[in-house]
Amino acid sequence: MPCNHVAGTIAKGHNCDRLKYPTPRNQHHVMNPDRIRRIENIMNGQARDLPARLARGGLRSLEPVYWTITQLRNRRYDRQKNRVQRLATPVISIGNLTTGGTGKTPLVRWFAEWLLEHQAHPAIVSRGYGSQPGQPNDEYRELKVWLPNTPHVQNPDRVAAANTAITDHQVSVVLLDDGFQHRRLGRDLDIVLIDASNPFGYDHLLPRGLLREPIAALKRADAVILTRIDQVTASVRQAIRDRVGQYMDPQKIAEVVFANRGWIDQHGNSQVSPAPTAIVGFCGIGNPTGFRSALEGMDLQVVDFQVFADHHNYTSKEIDDLRIRAMQKNAGTLVCTMKDLVKVRELGFDSFPVLASTIETEFESGQHMIEDLIQQTLTKKER
Repeated sequence: MPCNHVAGTIAKGHNCDRLKYPTPRNQHHVMNPDRIRRIENIMNGQARDLPARLARGGLRSLEPVYWTITQLRNRRYDRQKNRVQRLATPVISIGNLTTGGTGKTPLVRWFAEWLLEHQAHPAIVSRGYGSQPGQPNDEYRELKVWLPNTPHVQNPDRVAAANTAITDHQVSVVLLDDGFQHRRLGRDLDIVLIDASNPFGYDHLLPRGLLREPIAALKRADAVILTRIDQVTASVRQAIRDRVGQYMDPQKIAEVVFANRGWIDQHGNSQVSPAPTAIVGFCGIGNPTGFRSALEGMDLQVVDFQVFADHHNYTSKEIDDLRIRAMQKNAGTLVCTMKDLVKVRELGFDSFPVLASTIETEFESGQHMIEDLIQQTLTKKER
C-alpha cells in the first residue's frame, strides 16, 4: 500500500516509517448478545427492574455535564467565526447526530462515485478511529476495495489531513467522513445521516443515550439522509421526517436503503448467494442489530450471531472458533460485513468460506435534491 494514500500525524516530506495512527481503544473482547440487549433495554427504558432504574439514574446525572460541554463548544464556534478554518477547495461533510453506525461508509462511497462520474477529483478525509499503530482503519480498507484510486487521508487533525490531500493529490473536493461535530474544518455542504431504526439515540445525550449533541443541532445541516428506512414502517418513517422537519427544511430530507447486490468471499471472488442458506453471522461494527436485521431480511437462516467490539481486529483463533460454531450448528458459511472481511482476509483464512454482502446505496427519495446540492457546492466554490 503506497504510503502517500494514508496519513496519520502529518509532516512535510513524511514517509511510511514516520506515520502514526490514533491509539485504538481496547478491542479484544466479544460482546455478549444478552449483554447488548440488556444495555439497549436499559437505555430505551424497557428494562424496569431496580438495577436498570439505578443505572439510568446514574447515566442521567452525567448527561447535563455532557450537554454543558457540548453547548459551550458549539457556542464558541458560533460566536468566533475565525475558529473555523475554511479551504479554497470545497468540503462536503457526511456525519452523524448519534454514535454508532448509520451507514456513513456506503454513503461516502456513493458521494465519491458520484463525484468521479461528474469529472471531479475527490479525496476522503477521516479521523482514522480504531486503527492499529502503523495501519489504516477498517473504513479505509473497505473504501479502498471500491475506490482504489481515490486518496484517503487519515489524521485526528482533519484540517491538516484536508490540506495534505489538497497539496499531495491536487484534489478538487474533500469528503469529510464523520465531520458534523468537527467544526474546526469549515464545510460547504453539511450532510447528516440518521438511522431510521434508532434515529435519535433514545432521546438522550451521551452517556444516558446515544446523541452526540441535541437534536436542535440539525439546524446546522444542509440536508439529512435517513438510512435503513426498509427496517421501519411507513408511519415511523413519517414520524422521523416530521421531527427532523422541526429543525430544518422538510424538503431537504432524503431516504436510502442499503441493498444487497451479491457476495464476495475472503479471496475476493464473487458469489450469487451463500450456500447453504444456514449461516453464522458476525461483526465488529457500530450497529450490529442493523446488520443482523439485514441478514434476516435476505431469507438467510441465521443460526448464530456473534458480536465483537466496534473496529475489532480479528485473530485466526477467533475465526477458527466461529468456524467450529458454524459446523456444530450445521451452517456452511460465515457471513460478515465488508468492514470485517477486509480484516479477516488478511489472516489468510482458507479452510472455511467467509462471505460479506456487497452493499450499495439506493435512494428511495431525495436523490435529485442531494445531487443538486453537490453541484451547487462545486459551482459556488469555482466562482
